[in-house]
Amino acid sequence: MKPDNPELAKAMQQEWRRKTLDRYRSQYDAFVGQVKGFLADGAAMIPEALKEGIEAERFLSHNDEQVPVLENDALYEAQRNTILRDSDIANIYKGDEKLANVYRMIRGRASFMRNRHGDMSNTVPLSIKREMIAAQVEQLKKFAKLHRDVAYRENKKDDPEGKIAALENENKSLFDPISKKADPYILADMTVAINHADEYQKLRREFLRVGGVGEDKMNLLGEWASLTVCRLLSDIHSEEYAREQQAYLADDTRDLDKQKRNSLVRSGSALDDEFSGRPAK
Repeated sequence: MKPDNPELAKAMQQEWRRKTLDRYRSQYDAFVGQVKGFLADGAAMIPEALKEGIEAERFLSHNDEQVPVLENDALYEAQRNTILRDSDIANIYKGDEKLANVYRMIRGRASFMRNRHGDMSNTVPLSIKREMIAAQVEQLKKFAKLHRDVAYRENKKDDPEGKIAALENENKSLFDPISKKADPYILADMTVAINHADEYQKLRREFLRVGGVGEDKMNLLGEWASLTVCRLLSDIHSEEYAREQQAYLADDTRDLDKQKRNSLVRSGSALDDEFSGRPAK
């Protein structure tokens, strides 16, 4: 039953959120401790501990003291407040490639914030993702106006008065600087994983072994599993991560070793193939 006092209701919600965050932070810290033990002496992980650790890391990747960072929810709400409808979007994808390209630029920016090598990281601060979502919401409103102006043009290959290109360029000029803010975190995260490639592979293998692959298993495969392992390594080697992050922040021309980066990515894919039964590439 909700209290009648809005301020009391807000305070209760904040207190619930604080306690939930504390619980997941403790759960994640315990997971980091278990991972350290495994890396130090090979103490096998148990499925329950792995499941709880992954659950905590997932929650903390989208939540802090403020509201959750849920890109799809924010953009859905923004679109609901415009004249755009699902049928409009379906028609765009069906026969208007120019508008579809602009719409694609607006969606999925925060959830898939990648650096120049195509890497992501769960260490990117939620404040940067919030900034990106706010920019996306603003551009979605402009897209709704653009759709009203040009969606029913006769030739879908035309761009009357350059309006479509103008919004596309505006999107890029707005989104790119925000993405650039995430680069030092992503590059530092990947650098730590490269520097500890043996631990990366050891953890990926153990998570797949313990979590399993198949029905009713954890299926810790692919990029989302790799992101978790990279974050764990960045937390375990926190001082190294902080140094790397500051170095990338100070020099935006600095880059990671691309050969070692590609080797790390391939090693993760090879483990996915091994445990999923897919033929090796």
